[in-house]
Amino acid sequence: MPQTPALRVMFLCAGNICRSPTAEIITRHLLATAGATHVEVWSTGTAADVGYPMDRGSLAQMTAHGLDGTKHVARQVAQQDIDNADMIVALDRLEFLRLRPRVAMSLWPRLRTLTMFDSPATFGDVANPWMQSEDVYSAVYEQIDRACRTLSDRLLATVPA
Repeated sequence: MPQTPALRVMFLCAGNICRSPTAEIITRHLLATAGATHVEVWSTGTAADVGYPMDRGSLAQMTAHGLDGTKHVARQVAQQDIDNADMIVALDRLEFLRLRPRVAMSLWPRLRTLTMFDSPATFGDVANPWMQSEDVYSAVYEQIDRACRTLSDRLLATVPA
């Protein structure tokens, strides 16, 4: 019988086609490489392009780094996602603030921005690369990767492999 994940982490951006699926796939890869099986990771959007695949620029970055984003399908955040997540990681402050009214005040400590795991840690934004240059997509990928490595290290330290 499959074990229930000890920790559930949801990434959140606007369209769920660029930033949050990038964070999801990177984090899932890092955890799997480390042998962690008790963490569930997924992504959603506050204004998702429901049913769409990953954006071409983000997908190109994933492919260039040996990761597969071809199976991603964008989906809208649902109340069940919010209720089931132990940690909700927004890719920018706007999505953080859009979601906060839907989260019970007692659960606000579950909310984070990804930049809180970046170096230096801030309550800031990962830029939206949608329809930008390849350089912007690359910079965004690097920022997400860096922060997801820190986040994954913290998850691995608190969750048995």
